[in-house]
Amino acid sequence: SYRRDLYRFGFTLETPWAQPIFDSIDASYLFMDYYYTTQSDLFDDPYHVGRRDKMQKVGVTLDRKVTGDLGVYFSFRYSDRVVESPWYGDITLDKDYIQHRYWIGMDYSF
Repeated sequence: SYRRDLYRFGFTLETPWAQPIFDSIDASYLFMDYYYTTQSDLFDDPYHVGRRDKMQKVGVTLDRKVTGDLGVYFSFRYSDRVVESPWYGDITLDKDYIQHRYWIGMDYSF
């Protein structure tokens, strides 16, 4: 099991100065700090004893209204995880990562 601290900050900004390219920008930052709470010793459970995972995500979305009912958006998210562990093995090869995601979507109200 684990305990987690989670912090999130986000905002939406209307952008009349950027029209007709996009109407608004949504941005967010998320930080999660996981502390593994196993009662085992390091020999029995080397992946969890004393382990701490720090994860963060940064996202940006550009929104554009096409018609009264239809909107399109472009999103980008950067994510990473950094692991700290007292285990002598290299847990970072299995658990650390950096990820970039991009996607396009549509919203339709009916």
